[in-house]
Amino acid sequence: MILVVALDNSNGMMFNFRRQSKDRVLIDDLMNRLGNDKLFVNDFSFDLFEEKYSSSVTVCDNPLEAAGIGDYCFVENMDVTPYKDKIEKLLIYKWNRDYPGDVFFPFDIHNTNVLCEFQGSSHDKITLETGELE
Repeated sequence: MILVVALDNSNGMMFNFRRQSKDRVLIDDLMNRLGNDKLFVNDFSFDLFEEKYSSSVTVCDNPLEAAGIGDYCFVENMDVTPYKDKIEKLLIYKWNRDYPGDVFFPFDIHNTNVLCEFQGSSHDKITLETGELE
């Protein structure tokens, strides 16, 4: 599975049961990169895709379990720890901001590679990186 996350400068993902931020240009970028590949999300994340991409995503209770080899899985509010061995690669959208956070990405990320930077709809700069887990 290729895990997709959006992280702040401290690898924060959530605050007070809410996503830290959202950006429609980020979602467009992700969907354009996927092409015909499968993307799995849970109900919480589906609202980011619903308006424009509802027919292109698979919504399920546990997308981390459902995603197979080569499938993409976008996660905001789920514990990825039990699925570490399933993660082939990371696709990381960096907000390049400091947000309050109480849910953080649980692993150290290594061998990062910047793919691109772009201006989002709500952020002056979003950085897309790939990375690996230890």
